[in-house]
Amino acid sequence: LAAAEAVILRVRGELATRLERLTRLGGDPRWLDFRDTEDCARRIAGCARQIGLTSLAHVASDVASCASARDGPALAATLARLLRIGDRSLAETLDSRGLSG
Repeated sequence: LAAAEAVILRVRGELATRLERLTRLGGDPRWLDFRDTEDCARRIAGCARQIGLTSLAHVASDVASCASARDGPALAATLARLLRIGDRSLAETLDSRGLSG
């Protein structure tokens, strides 16, 4: 059990770091880097799948697809959704596993 919790905490930390990076990457559409956004979103999807956060993984994959297609308006919408779900998912991983303190 301790090993599983360690994995969850490590992946959770990676998710938090990557979500923060996406927040910075998507902050100003004039400076949007589609390639970095796509890469970061794909990494989030992989991390989320690893610890069973399927909604987060799905939306991160959608963000990566929008970035790959260079579709700015769709990317803005899916990125906003990803950040909302990401915040909620990170909080839930702590609460549901009793790791909040």
